[in-house]
Amino acid sequence: MNMLDLQDSIRSSRYVEVRRRVFRQLLEALIYEEATAADAVPLSSGAVRFTISGRDEAGQEVRYVCEGRRKLSFGRIRLSPEPVRRIQGKQSREADDPARFLDEVYGAMADSPASPEHSERPEQLGGFIREIMQTLLKDAMAPRGQELLLPAEAEYEELEGEISGGHPYHPCYKSRIGFDLSDHAAYGPEFKQRFKLLWIAVRKELVELAVSGSVEYDTWIGEELGAETLQRFNGLLRAEGHAPEHYVYMPLHPWQWRERGAALLFRFIRSGQVVPVGEDEDDYTAQQSIRTLSNRTDKAKANVKLSLSIINTSALRIIRPHHTASAPQLSDWLARIVDDDPYLNEELGLIVLKEIVGLSFRYDCLLPPIRKEAAGALGAIWRESIHKRLVGEEQAVPFTLLCHLDINGRPAIDGWVRQYGLEEWVKELLQVSIRPLIHLLFAHGIAMEAHAQNLLLIHRQGRPARLAIKDLPGGLQICSGPASVRSESNDAEQSSVSNGGGQSCADRGSHSCGSSQSRLEKGFLRSCLAEGMTQARDFFVDAFFHINCAELALFLEAHYGFDETAFWRLAAAVIHEYESSFNTAADDSLGQYDLFAEFVAVGRLATRRLYGEHAASDHFVPNPLFVFNKSKEGGAGNESGTVAI
Repeated sequence: MNMLDLQDSIRSSRYVEVRRRVFRQLLEALIYEEATAADAVPLSSGAVRFTISGRDEAGQEVRYVCEGRRKLSFGRIRLSPEPVRRIQGKQSREADDPARFLDEVYGAMADSPASPEHSERPEQLGGFIREIMQTLLKDAMAPRGQELLLPAEAEYEELEGEISGGHPYHPCYKSRIGFDLSDHAAYGPEFKQRFKLLWIAVRKELVELAVSGSVEYDTWIGEELGAETLQRFNGLLRAEGHAPEHYVYMPLHPWQWRERGAALLFRFIRSGQVVPVGEDEDDYTAQQSIRTLSNRTDKAKANVKLSLSIINTSALRIIRPHHTASAPQLSDWLARIVDDDPYLNEELGLIVLKEIVGLSFRYDCLLPPIRKEAAGALGAIWRESIHKRLVGEEQAVPFTLLCHLDINGRPAIDGWVRQYGLEEWVKELLQVSIRPLIHLLFAHGIAMEAHAQNLLLIHRQGRPARLAIKDLPGGLQICSGPASVRSESNDAEQSSVSNGGGQSCADRGSHSCGSSQSRLEKGFLRSCLAEGMTQARDFFVDAFFHINCAELALFLEAHYGFDETAFWRLAAAVIHEYESSFNTAADDSLGQYDLFAEFVAVGRLATRRLYGEHAASDHFVPNPLFVFNKSKEGGAGNESGTVAI
C-alpha cells in the first residue's frame, strides 16, 4: 500500500465515519462499564446528555459531551449519530482524536491507577491508545466497493469476507497489531485476497498431535493435502535423506512464518528436524476471525485455524497447546452428547462443527529463554466444513450477517424479513437459536460462549432452520453443579489421561508423535469447568444475550422500528415454552441457571484492556428478561411472558 493510497484514505469521508464510530463505541463502553465518571442529565426528548471531564497537557479543564440513551437491553448505552463534542472554555468543536480524549480523561477515570499528571500515564494506556488508533486507520482503509450480495445467493465463505464491521461493542475491533498496512490488505478478510499456506515437515517427537476418533489421521491428511501435493512433499523429504513416516506436516500462515516461524525454527531446520516443503495447491481466504481460513479450492475441505501472533480486539491470536490438544476430544465429547440427545439431534438438528485435528510444536524442545514467548506461536486446528453438514436446500450464513448493512445501508436480512414478515421471522430465528443453547445449559450443564462469530444460521431460502456452533476450545464451560454433569465430566477426564504423560523432549521416541494427552494432566475438561451454576449462566448470558441478541435487538429497532420490548418478549416466550415442555421448575437444582434473574454479571471488555488486573473484570447489569419472569408475583411482564409462538 503506497503513500498516496494512505493519504487518500485518511482524507476521505470514510475516515470521518470510522473515527466517529470508534469514538462512539469507546464512549459507550466506558460509560456503560462505569470506567469513567460521566455526568448524566436527562433531556426532554428522553435522551441523556453525558459529560466527561478531564484536563489537557497544560492542566486546563476540558469536557467531552455527547447524547444517547440507556436501553432496555442490559442497560446498554447507545449514543446518537451526532458527533462527540470537545469543549474548552468558550470553544466547542467536534472531538476528532480518540487518543487525545483518553489522555485527557484518564487520570480522572474511576479505575485509573495513575495520578492526573500527564507524566505518570502507565504503559498500558499507551497500548490501548495504539489499538484504538490502529483500528481507526485500518478500518478507514478497508474496501467499500464490494458488490452487493444477497445472503440467499452468496456462499458462506464469500460472506465471511463481506461482513467487515468487526466487533460491535469493543472499541478496538480492527486493531490487528502486528500487521502493517500491506499485511492488512493481503490478509484482512474484507480484502478477500486468496493466498496459500506454507508447510513444514516436523519430526514426530517435536510435535503433539490430537486426532478426533471420527478420522484416521494418515488417510485424512492425504485427502486434505491431495495425492499430488503429498507425493511432492514426501519426495522433498526423501531428497533430503529423510523418511516421511518420521515427520508430520504442519501448515503456517505466511505472515506467521515470516515474523515468527523462521526465527523460532532455524536451528531445527539446520539439523533436519524441521524441513520447509513449501506451498500446497489450495487457495485460502481469511474468515472474520482472521486466523481461521476457508479453503476456496475445495469448500468441503476443513477450515484451518492457525497461530497468528497479532493482537486484535485486545487479544493475542495465537493457539495455546492445551487448545490444540483438547479440541478434537472436546469436539467428540460434545458431538456424542448431541447425537445421543433426541431433542438436540432429531428435533432441533443442532450441528457441532467438530475440530478434528489439533497440532502443536513442543515448546519444551526450544531453548529455555524463549519457551514462554514462543508458546502458542506454532499451532493449527482443523475444523470440519459446514458444507459437509448441509442437506437439501439448506444454506449457511455467519450469525454476524444478521446485523450487517450492505454498501447502500440496507440490512442484509431485508429481503428475508419482507418475504416472511419481520415479527414472524424474528420468532423463528429466536426459536432456532435459543432452544438448543439453553437445552445444552439446562439438560447437560454446558454453557456455550455463543457470541455471533461462534454461530452459523442454517436457513432455507431465508427462513431460519437450525443452528451450527463452532470454535469449541475455550468457547464453553461445563458446570460443576449437577451430579449428572459432574459424572459426565469426570468420565471424560478419566478417559483422556495418558499413561505416557510427562516425558521430556529428549525422552521422546523418534518414531512416534508426542501424545497430546500428556499436556492435559488431569483431563481436558478440567479447564472448562465453571465454579458453579450461576457462573456458567452468566458466561452464557454474557456472550449470547448481552452481546449477540442485544446487538440484534438494537439493530432491529434502529432499522425497522421493532421495539426492544417486543424482541425480549419474544425471547422470553421461547424460554418459557422450553421450561414448560421440560418442566424445569420441578428441578430445584436448576434454579441458579435462572435466565430471568434481575441482574447478571457481564464482562467489562474495554475496562479490562485499559486497566488490566487493576479493575474488576465484570459488572452487574439489569437483565431485560427479568420483566417477563412469570415467577415474580406482580411482575410487569407476567402477561407479556405468555405470548404464544
